[in-house]
Amino acid sequence: MLAIGAIIIAVWFFNSAKHAEKNPYLWVTIGVISYYIFSIFCLYGIIKPVLGHAFFIHRMKTGIAIKASALVFGVLMSALIRWKFLANKSDEENSAEKT
Repeated sequence: MLAIGAIIIAVWFFNSAKHAEKNPYLWVTIGVISYYIFSIFCLYGIIKPVLGHAFFIHRMKTGIAIKASALVFGVLMSALIRWKFLANKSDEENSAEKT
């Protein structure tokens, strides 16, 4: 399930970097690595301590919810990185070119 988010992030960062005239492969790498770091942190650093023993023994719906919450957290944090470093830089460069 986490791989689905990585594919979404890779396509999104590739298109954004191409639009901003940056190196798309570098930004895909940054996006996917940041996604996995934050997803794994959410899964094992937040959810696992909160759930305790239930993290290992749960029903299928709970397992899907656990993975989905890690996916959402990873996508949100990657979106924040994209917005902070990629989207803002291209907006600043475009406004500098217009003036």
